[in-house]
Amino acid sequence: MVRLLKGLYGIKQGPRIWALKLHSVLTDIGFERTDCDHSVYVYRRGDVRIMLPIHVDDLLLASNSADALRSVKSDLAAHFKLHDLGPATSILGMKIVRDRPARSISLSQPGYTESILSDFSMADCNPALTPMEEGCKLSVSMSPQSLEEKLNMKDIPYRKLVGKLLYLAIATRPDISYAIGVLCRFVENPGRPHWDAAKRVLRYLRGTTDMALVYSRPLSPDLFTTFCDADLGGNPDNSRSTSGFAVCMGSGAIQWGSRLQPHVSLSSTESEYTTVSKVGCEVLWMRYLLEEFGYDVSRPSPIFVDNASALQVAKHPEHQSTMKHVHRAYHWIRGHVEDGTLSVFHVPGDENPADIFTKPLGRVKFAKFREMLGLRV
Repeated sequence: MVRLLKGLYGIKQGPRIWALKLHSVLTDIGFERTDCDHSVYVYRRGDVRIMLPIHVDDLLLASNSADALRSVKSDLAAHFKLHDLGPATSILGMKIVRDRPARSISLSQPGYTESILSDFSMADCNPALTPMEEGCKLSVSMSPQSLEEKLNMKDIPYRKLVGKLLYLAIATRPDISYAIGVLCRFVENPGRPHWDAAKRVLRYLRGTTDMALVYSRPLSPDLFTTFCDADLGGNPDNSRSTSGFAVCMGSGAIQWGSRLQPHVSLSSTESEYTTVSKVGCEVLWMRYLLEEFGYDVSRPSPIFVDNASALQVAKHPEHQSTMKHVHRAYHWIRGHVEDGTLSVFHVPGDENPADIFTKPLGRVKFAKFREMLGLRV
């Protein structure tokens, strides 16, 4: 048996040793690790504020003080061998573009998107206007049933394609989140209709390769706003509903999701109310994180929903007769609405961009909601 005196790349303990070393150095410099996300550190001294997110050994620094940034770089250089790449232009495959006169910043993945199209021989395909055809209903019944059908799909790289698209949907492309969420349900036994639907996503990306998430100065006094929505029994296999939400800061979405609910809802009120409750968890996490960054979170955080009945159930506990079967865990949101931490408001369905996460939409409505999420070419 050999005992190593220091961690080495490639050993199982290496990542843990590096994390402990980096944490020790950062705390000595004056950074504090956020409780909400242990990969994010914050430095606060008076009016000076520095945010430092970490991915393995890649660090980004954002601050309102150029002098503070130079000081931190000097302190880090005393402990580690640094490669200062200057102002960030890319991170984890995401392209970063600043427009200082317009006071905006954008994130995109054109290179990654082009590589996917090239890998699956779709670089010269005809573009589609939406990632999924309006009214499309994919189900398990479309999966191969016979041995011959399974053999025909054996060499189709369906799982590989969905995996690559999943990162794109999580990082910078909320507009394909619903389509990818549906396609993920069939990775174990995909059929030809599922493969055709996956290729349609590629055709959509062909026409929107340069699309970027653009963030500019907020017009609202709120730090961020949240939209949520749900369909009713949209999954043809089990009648479960799909929940969708988007947390927007400034002009663009910073967090989003499209998920199948874990239960069957008996009404649109139930599906929307349980969605509001689940989304409330994400909103509270955002509040806690921004508070650790030093922002004032005394104002209630708004959640917009397009179902007036679900709104009333969240605001008024006496609306219980048709919701008494709903698990008590979902009712926690009422307390946060009552104490002023969260606020729920009604928004017309035509003005709710979260609808893009719950069902395939027509091109006009889809383009409108996509722009409301901050996606622009």
